[in-house]
Amino acid sequence: MQDIMHSVSQGVDSSLQPSKEDFWDVMRVLRLLKTHRWLTPDSVVHPSVGELETVFTHLPKQLEQHLRNMTRSKEEEEEEEEGEKKKGEDAMDGGREEGRGRKESLWPLQVDSSHLEHLMANVFSGTRNPATDPYAKLAAVVYITKTFESLGLMVAEHVFSAAEYLLWYSQAVEGINVVGVLPGRHWGTPADEPLVVGAHLDTVPDTPGLDDNGSGLAAMLEVARTLTSSGCAFDFTVFFVAFDLEEIGMQGSLMFIKDFLARTVMDQFGITTLTGAIILDCVANWDPRPLSQEFPPFSEGLLPDVTTRVASRNNTGDFAAVIFRSDVDSHLAERLERHYGGLGSDQYRLELLNITELGKTLPHVDDLYYHLNFLRSDHLRFWYLNDSAVPFTIPAVLVTDMGPYRGRMKECYHSYCDGPMGSGVVDLGFLAKVTQAVVWTVADLTKGSCGSRGRLSVSTLFSIMTKPQESDQERSVPLSTVKEALDFLHFLGLMQPPPPHA
Repeated sequence: MQDIMHSVSQGVDSSLQPSKEDFWDVMRVLRLLKTHRWLTPDSVVHPSVGELETVFTHLPKQLEQHLRNMTRSKEEEEEEEEGEKKKGEDAMDGGREEGRGRKESLWPLQVDSSHLEHLMANVFSGTRNPATDPYAKLAAVVYITKTFESLGLMVAEHVFSAAEYLLWYSQAVEGINVVGVLPGRHWGTPADEPLVVGAHLDTVPDTPGLDDNGSGLAAMLEVARTLTSSGCAFDFTVFFVAFDLEEIGMQGSLMFIKDFLARTVMDQFGITTLTGAIILDCVANWDPRPLSQEFPPFSEGLLPDVTTRVASRNNTGDFAAVIFRSDVDSHLAERLERHYGGLGSDQYRLELLNITELGKTLPHVDDLYYHLNFLRSDHLRFWYLNDSAVPFTIPAVLVTDMGPYRGRMKECYHSYCDGPMGSGVVDLGFLAKVTQAVVWTVADLTKGSCGSRGRLSVSTLFSIMTKPQESDQERSVPLSTVKEALDFLHFLGLMQPPPPHA
């Protein structure tokens, strides 16, 4: 029973499809769990706000070294690389991209590709497993915490006890979700409709976890940096969350929803509506070679249009996938599709994986069994929390490169070859486009407004600054007044703020 629990929740062997009998046994245990409170009110660990370094009187050498590697500057990286070159080698012909090390000139709401590259190469390129590499995982926690703080976000360290793990394996395990809060105009009121952007921070043992899920963490942090530096304001609050213990049954997202989002935020402020959640898990692997893309078992019956379309393109892994339920999550998927399509770089396609047979309520066990391989990430907990204290479903989509079913990740998923940079599992252009699409989608869904007096809507900016959609081809530029044009030029940093009376 314990072995099959592990395979169902964690999916270490992506080729393993449990038998129906084993899967039924697992579901019986989960339904028993649903009827009990895992933590009594007196034992609930509420989120704490504070600086992690205050916990330590000194930093252990292992942790200090991890943090030093994560935070080294571009100049230090280049000096180290130069030192490894043979004497007399021409540095300009060393295979480096022209301009690397110089700050890219960015427009507001534009993703910084060099920052993504730094995060992938230095910060999230090492094993982050709580059992085998605790200092490396803690270093990632510290880095994310400090990054959120530097961006001006409210930061919470949500410490939790993974109760399901205790019941399954008879041993306790503690996790830490790192939460960065970008308050919207309606923060702290029932009118708020928060949006979650999440990615899991842990890895299985003995893998650098570059694609799974360093790529999701890098994208999430860059979305946070881009939005907080944009000068825009948002009606609804955004929660940026690095989920812990995803690899042992999505324990971090479960406890975040149950004890943080539902109890600490929604109950306290009287919030009844959530915009939803965008989960980023494996978002950097792009492979345009024929036959590089496979699909999980039962996909031809569940997603006939998608599998047929990909087959017509020689089964190439040239797309990002958005997994969603048509009756619940389509507003998130459709907004992502619109913004992704307007960004150009059309070699990086998008496929919507519409799971039509799953809806708001917890489905029959047979339906879960056939959809199992589309449920192995944190979006599952938003769809079906399995807790009577939170009886509703939360809209959520999973953005992914299909993980173990594409290219190098067929052999490198949960393995030692998922990293480092240059190992063939990461395409930075693909990662940048996914990240940019999420930036626009979050800004749009949270009703962002920009400019010196907040007169520029995100939809207006997107129409001006990106590739026109087919439906927009005949539309004129949506700056209807001189005031809006002046605001737009100021937004881009091309002129001083318009005078107050303008």
